[in-house]
Amino acid sequence: MNEEGGNSAITCTEYLTFPYKTNNLEKVCAFFDFVTDCDIPLYSVDVEIAKKASGIRAEYKDFKTMDALQLASACI
Repeated sequence: MNEEGGNSAITCTEYLTFPYKTNNLEKVCAFFDFVTDCDIPLYSVDVEIAKKASGIRAEYKDFKTMDALQLASACI
């Protein structure tokens, strides 16, 4: 587990969908400015995270893929 914190790149998808849908590029820039200014790393989904997410989905049937990937990223 990363002691410094961070987030999954999936957060970009979760947060940026509506700003892109509404063509609000100011919000898109604000998101990346915030992440950069706060020195928050965004981690890519890798095989280890995908395997953990699969286990989460297998155990907790109501979690969708994106939710399971977010949880797995937090766990890893």
